[in-house]
Amino acid sequence: ILPRYLPDDVERRLMQRIANNILKDGRWAGLLLLLYQGPRVSEARGLHYRDLVPLQSRPNRRRINLHSSATKDGTQKMSMKNRQSVRAVPEHIEVMTLLKIREAAIRGALNSDDIGDLPIICYGNDYSRPCTSTEFAIFIRKQLDSVFKSDPDTKRALLIDLYLHPDPESADGKQIDPADYELSGRLFRRNYATQCYGKTDMTDDQIAITLGHKTVEDI
Repeated sequence: ILPRYLPDDVERRLMQRIANNILKDGRWAGLLLLLYQGPRVSEARGLHYRDLVPLQSRPNRRRINLHSSATKDGTQKMSMKNRQSVRAVPEHIEVMTLLKIREAAIRGALNSDDIGDLPIICYGNDYSRPCTSTEFAIFIRKQLDSVFKSDPDTKRALLIDLYLHPDPESADGKQIDPADYELSGRLFRRNYATQCYGKTDMTDDQIAITLGHKTVEDI
């Protein structure tokens, strides 16, 4: 049986690398989002800091408004995969903790509190420059190679399983960004879905809503 999620030790190593490097490159923030929130790659690349919104009932916590995507070159596109893709999801506590550290650093570097229009996944620390899909895909593959260095067979098995089970969304003719179906990026989305099933009490409908799917069969 081929694995369908990241081993715990690999996830810990990856999270440690993200925490150690969150101030160095906006792509680390992107990897953080993929790991803990499970968005499509194009959705993550379409996020701006204004999309992190405090909850009215709990102002110290935030939601992530997913309402746009990004083209291959990083241009924001006000369209999504389907109507279910427009959604608001709770921001994971690890995501909020590290993004707030990065947000504070950006405000200090720019000497401005007005960072809402900046892309979360920028290239390096060129804060206003969105990362392209190719730049992000190369970065993801590099980090996976690093955390799986001592266990390349497991990484290979994960990618083989993804190859053998194509994303049902890729067959509907409504593709937004080819990077959404690139295996390394999809690995994180499938990992998130599998973790939701195995480690939470979420129902099938709740998981589908969180991932922006019509039904769990689309996952």
